[in-house]
Amino acid sequence: MLLVFPNVEAQEYPKMVKVEGGTFIMGDLLVDSANDINAPRQVSIMGFLISKTPVTVKQYQKYCQAMQFEMPTLPNNYIEHGLVVNVSWEDAQKYCKWLSKEMGKNYRLPTEAEWEYASKGGHFNAEKNKKKQFNYTQTWNNDAILKANGKIWEWLADVYWGDITNKDTVNLHRVVRKGMNGKKTKYEQPYYKMGLKQSKSLDSLGFSVVESLPYIPNKLKYKRD
Repeated sequence: MLLVFPNVEAQEYPKMVKVEGGTFIMGDLLVDSANDINAPRQVSIMGFLISKTPVTVKQYQKYCQAMQFEMPTLPNNYIEHGLVVNVSWEDAQKYCKWLSKEMGKNYRLPTEAEWEYASKGGHFNAEKNKKKQFNYTQTWNNDAILKANGKIWEWLADVYWGDITNKDTVNLHRVVRKGMNGKKTKYEQPYYKMGLKQSKSLDSLGFSVVESLPYIPNKLKYKRD
């Protein structure tokens, strides 16, 4: 599998883009039951910065070299502009911790709400098609926020409860999601989620990073100095 993101810049640290705060409808708009894991609900989001693309091979190599870690197994014929995969949720957390120290900022994995908000273009702007699915209009200035156009699944910060009944707090299941790639199958819808053990790694699974912004009281927006 060759994971290529054509517009990824050749840089050693993630390029961040700003997402303004606001309110949107999170979940599957076709679900009627409030008990469904994807039941639609109104969510307010504070502003944040998110990486223009998921972390790339080149960016992860920088981290591994600095920490003297081995690189994860990569697909055949990979390129440094491609997206890094075969990293666990725990690996992603360690990268965020290193990047925070390296850059003097607070980096972390996106929450489910942040990721879906960015993927939907920042607000509820959807049109139902003949297949009873919703097409979401991208409204951000930077189209890349559509999260790599569905090339890979991404780790998110949240614990996945769903149908997971075990209470293994050592190896929790974490949420993974996948961006849209034009096919708009169930799996490419921005609300669709799965749960994987946080220690698991797959050759189709990577991650993005988020930077929190300073809080402005009584507003849904953050600002960056």
